[in-house]
Amino acid sequence: MRQVPNTLFCEPINMPYLSCSDAGERIAKAIETAKAGVLREIAVDLLSMAAGDAAGVSRNLATVVRQGVEPELLVELWNVLFPEDHDVWFNEETNEIHYESGLVQSAD
Repeated sequence: MRQVPNTLFCEPINMPYLSCSDAGERIAKAIETAKAGVLREIAVDLLSMAAGDAAGVSRNLATVVRQGVEPELLVELWNVLFPEDHDVWFNEETNEIHYESGLVQSAD
């Protein structure tokens, strides 16, 4: 994971980015340990898959992600699986997923 310096704010913020393949693997690993409700949300709402038993859904979702999905779907999945991160976006020029982790500190 590489860091992008951000000089627009008074306090430095942590803005990592990952290749789509690295982001996909991180998402797949998170899917494998996700709770049943999160798996159901991903399967039904984001991928239009039938929800089944949690173990089967987890295995199927992780396989789908590892086989490759559109970057926009990676961003949506990231938002569901890693809610502590924010401002998640796909950079089309570099083919990387960017996100902001941690809170921006106030200048006060």
